[in-house]
Amino acid sequence: MPSIASTSPEPSARSRADKRDASEEVPAQRVMNRVLDPAVFIARLIGPVFVVVGVSILLNEEIYTAIAIESVHSPTLIYLSGLLSLPIGIAILNVQRAWTADWRVIVTVLGWLFTIGGVIRILLPHLTAALGGRMFAGSVALQVVAVIVLIVGGLLCFEGYRR
Repeated sequence: MPSIASTSPEPSARSRADKRDASEEVPAQRVMNRVLDPAVFIARLIGPVFVVVGVSILLNEEIYTAIAIESVHSPTLIYLSGLLSLPIGIAILNVQRAWTADWRVIVTVLGWLFTIGGVIRILLPHLTAALGGRMFAGSVALQVVAVIVLIVGGLLCFEGYRR
């Protein structure tokens, strides 16, 4: 009667198969596995969007002021923005939630801000309208938001694309 050990493949045969599988990896897959750390991937997605939005706010301040005022008075827009923010934040936190002492913590913080902002907009739309109305009452607030978004976007672009 054959023993159980004789039916399993030899360790050397198994290690040769593993080496063959690794050597058959397509060069593009190796690059993707090496380059696209979740924080880098998210930085590459969000960074350019933040840069464009920050510059756009600075160049079109009157239009963005009107958008902000209109959106905080629309329960539908508040609710829909919550429905967009919540899954974006959850998606970020599912792949990147490390509290590290480097740039990647920005991605984690953004994930939490999107998640918490989405929850608040969905559960407490009246609070969102009141806070938004007070925050965007002055023209300086929008400029400050634009500069912060531009700086964060620039940092994310730098960190995401420098590799």
